[in-house]
Amino acid sequence: VESAANLRAEIAEAAMTDEKRKSDEFQRQVQVDRSREKGLLKQIEHERNRTEAAEEKEKQARSNLRRAVDQIEAAQSHDENETRQAKLANDALSQAELARRQAQQEAAAATQRAADMKVAMHREEKKDKQLYRKE
Repeated sequence: VESAANLRAEIAEAAMTDEKRKSDEFQRQVQVDRSREKGLLKQIEHERNRTEAAEEKEKQARSNLRRAVDQIEAAQSHDENETRQAKLANDALSQAELARRQAQQEAAAATQRAADMKVAMHREEKKDKQLYRKE
């Protein structure tokens, strides 16, 4: 009778130890998932900042473009001596347009990266929810 009670106690203790191990593993997984989510959120914030910077760059390029157009119009209204300035303004216009296009591409790329990270984070959250349900 005493050995049966001891055996039951050992079995109960083993079951509790196993449950404790599962609980600890689950807690570790939760911490890993939180850490991963924090990392993804930081990356998204970084991409958002890059997007904002690229948009600001594009805005500045548009402003430069407007100034270049104004310079061209002013140069065209002057006499032949002003033709040299028109060429310089035209070159500035080309450079401003190129910078605007590059800034626009950077903004689009940064926006796409941020969207991709959001999708990845959503997938991870979905996997985590499925994993937690199984346990």
